[in-house]
Amino acid sequence: GGEDGAKYALAIAKGVSTTSLVVIDQFTGEIVGERVKFPFRTAHVLPFDVAGGTMGLVLVDSSGAAAVYPKADTAWLSAREQLRHMSYYKVDQELNEVRGYKFNPAPEVFGSEISALHSWTVAFPPESGDIVGFASKPMEGEVVNSWVRVPGDRSTMFKYLNPNTIFVATSTEAAVHVNLIDAVTGRILYRVRH
Repeated sequence: GGEDGAKYALAIAKGVSTTSLVVIDQFTGEIVGERVKFPFRTAHVLPFDVAGGTMGLVLVDSSGAAAVYPKADTAWLSAREQLRHMSYYKVDQELNEVRGYKFNPAPEVFGSEISALHSWTVAFPPESGDIVGFASKPMEGEVVNSWVRVPGDRSTMFKYLNPNTIFVATSTEAAVHVNLIDAVTGRILYRVRH
């Protein structure tokens, strides 16, 4: 929300080789401020907290080059501090693999180029079939009805919900393989064949 109580939305428009961002008043539809244009088509959008309670975005293109929005000193400094904790992944169904990326430490100079490094790969062998589906946890707002489960032996099991878990399903004619992968490390957390 804004200082005047208005609610704003950020619209992201991807062109063939550019990305434009514009802030819009949700109630009136009016454009607030200037349109910001980046000279690349965005493939991944990673949110982060900016000092003062606002949100910023790291926009990453398909080659791993990244930029920070908004283009302001406070957003740059906040992104610089948080980049070492950010990561993202790509699912390549043609090569039958999932690849993870992290960011190089950001340079100290405001507006300098930020780039991502390939950090892990999980390749699925032909005998496990082709990737037929994948999903990840929502960023926020997931409601968990019960954090604790009491099995028949009266012990207590606590649920730990890793926010960085990726679900990847592969399939052959004979079976479906389900994989849970940690998106930060590439470690396979769980694998089962049905």
